[in-house]
Amino acid sequence: MSRALTLAPATYTRPAFAARLTRRAAWLAGLTYAEASRAHTFDGALIASVTQVLEQAGKTDFSKVKTQVLQRKGLIGTAAHQAAHYYDEGDLETASVDGQVAPYLDSWRLFREERRFDPLCLETVVFSRRYGYTGRLDRVGTVRGRPGLVLLDIKTGDPAAARADLQLMAYDLALEEEFGAEVLGPLERWSVQIFQTGRYAVHRYPIAPRSWRHDRAEFLEALSLARAHRGLTWRSRPMTNLPDTLPLDDLPPEPPPLEDLRDILPDHPPAEALPDEPPDAPPVSPASSDSGDVQAQLEQRRDTVVMRAGVLARSLSDQASCEAAVHYATFVDDALREAHAYFDPLVERARQPYQDRLAERKAVIEPLEAAKGLLVGQQGAVTRWLQAQKRQAEAKARDEQRIADEAAAKDRARLAEEAKQVEQQAAAAAQAGDADRAQELQRDAAGLVHQAQQTVAAPVRTEAPTVAGVSGRKNWTAEVLSTEALVVAIARPTVLKEVLTWIQAIEGWETATGRELVTSLDVLEGQTPDVPVAAVEPNLAYLRTRAKADEGTLAWPGVRFYDAGSSALAPASRRRK
Repeated sequence: MSRALTLAPATYTRPAFAARLTRRAAWLAGLTYAEASRAHTFDGALIASVTQVLEQAGKTDFSKVKTQVLQRKGLIGTAAHQAAHYYDEGDLETASVDGQVAPYLDSWRLFREERRFDPLCLETVVFSRRYGYTGRLDRVGTVRGRPGLVLLDIKTGDPAAARADLQLMAYDLALEEEFGAEVLGPLERWSVQIFQTGRYAVHRYPIAPRSWRHDRAEFLEALSLARAHRGLTWRSRPMTNLPDTLPLDDLPPEPPPLEDLRDILPDHPPAEALPDEPPDAPPVSPASSDSGDVQAQLEQRRDTVVMRAGVLARSLSDQASCEAAVHYATFVDDALREAHAYFDPLVERARQPYQDRLAERKAVIEPLEAAKGLLVGQQGAVTRWLQAQKRQAEAKARDEQRIADEAAAKDRARLAEEAKQVEQQAAAAAQAGDADRAQELQRDAAGLVHQAQQTVAAPVRTEAPTVAGVSGRKNWTAEVLSTEALVVAIARPTVLKEVLTWIQAIEGWETATGRELVTSLDVLEGQTPDVPVAAVEPNLAYLRTRAKADEGTLAWPGVRFYDAGSSALAPASRRRK
């Protein structure tokens, strides 16, 4: 009997897809999806499910996993899927959820809340008439901020080990075959891994055409391998029968919690039965008892403390629960000290042989490195000679540079004097009424000033001797000689531009004095180096010290003083007696 769809109460964003969901009987006619035996048939002939295809093709292999572990994982996964299914339908009886399954349900709830996932269909059987396989997808729905539908698979284990990418690709192909690409639109493939910690992880698989074709080809190859596999066997492990074919009002009572789950899980009490405080235990050390027994005791206490801490963290709702959590943190400190007391001596003893080998190596290598350093090291003979030659060459270059700078200074003085004389001639021409001549002389004077400003001595290169076999590497670095001068250089271009803008905004600034001032500022701006703000770094230590001292009384441009707030575990005022 084919299984009908279960629709969650939702406002569908894709009416065409929602409308087609109610008309699937013709497509699924002839298909029998067997929940218990997993022997699915179409018109009486066996067909494979998606998971069976991946198993037979060797895409998934859990043969190396212990049977007991596999059974435990399977029971938890089935129960978690069932709880999530009823939760999404809106008819979950919370009391029926086993204590070991509740954290996984919390993970699913958190995913739905944070991602605003709205399921359109749940635990839905799909069927590919073209390729001849069936399967049951977990969810199809919408996610806030995503443009299209999301095909989603829920995993309590590793999605990569279960090849969730190929599993979702098989469902994708079946959906596209039944509904058509124009109805589905851009269908994303997500695998949501839910953890016992109450958290989740989303694994998205690429939807780019090249990646989609690659995954499609890999699944179809697996389908061919599964068909060619002789001695095909079907999984016979009973699966939880989700009553999707019944109306919600006619559902049978919720099944009781899994009684056999506690026989498979480790011997720890359920979260609700944990003691308020861990049992008292004397401090342990490597010398007090057998190492294996001590470590087992520590691990058992670790599991108890971690489980109880997780329960307290998830139940924070008021001041009393917060105080209980803080109080319990003191017992976690006890467990930490106990673990350090046991493991730290072991780690120290394990580190000692390593330290001995390091000392032996050092006794041999350091004298050899010192011998090399006498010759060509940082203070070796060859290095000292090269450095002395370099200093002499630099001194010679400085003398030559000084002579060149003095000659350039004389040229600038000469040009400045000529410019002054020309300006005087221009002033005389202006007084005589010859405006054209005065303007021409002003241009000549400005040219002489510009030429004087551009007259600088060429840098003298330093040429120092080299020694064959010793490579000299340039090691340019920098040091700040004046923080104030550096800050002024950073701010000067901005200040000059503001001054120029302010002058040119004054009415009647275009006088001879105004033009001369603007010209001088333009020249000064052109000569100012462009020093980026990145050349200085804020002294955060000083700023934080001032913030603590002055609290909220400071208001500096470019700095925000604020109370970041923090909480810390105060020294315990009471301990267990």
